[in-house]
Amino acid sequence: DVKNARVAMLGAAYKPNVTDARESPTTDLASRLADRGLTVAVADPHVTSFAPQIVSLEDALRGADIAILVVGHSEYARLEPDHVARLMRSHLILDTTNTLNREAWERSGFTFIRYGDGRSTG
Repeated sequence: DVKNARVAMLGAAYKPNVTDARESPTTDLASRLADRGLTVAVADPHVTSFAPQIVSLEDALRGADIAILVVGHSEYARLEPDHVARLMRSHLILDTTNTLNREAWERSGFTFIRYGDGRSTG
């Protein structure tokens, strides 16, 4: 049920590894998803002030139905798929930044979608 879905958005900065969230694509995307009734949690290791409020990575992922990697922070390239899988309710990830290793996430049971590559797995 999409109306009860929980979305973990990873990244609020306007580009990787900076603290500036002005003109971030996360702002509009989070707003649009929330307007459609989805619960949105945003995590960012660099940004401290944002709307919606920034939460810890673990809090954003806990119980999420999908994780959307919006900003390719170097910290996200080092995420452990098995750890993320234990936190999430569903194992679906959308990498919009070409940051994550597809094979590692697939081995951990994720349906992996990379924005722009025209394929997904499951």
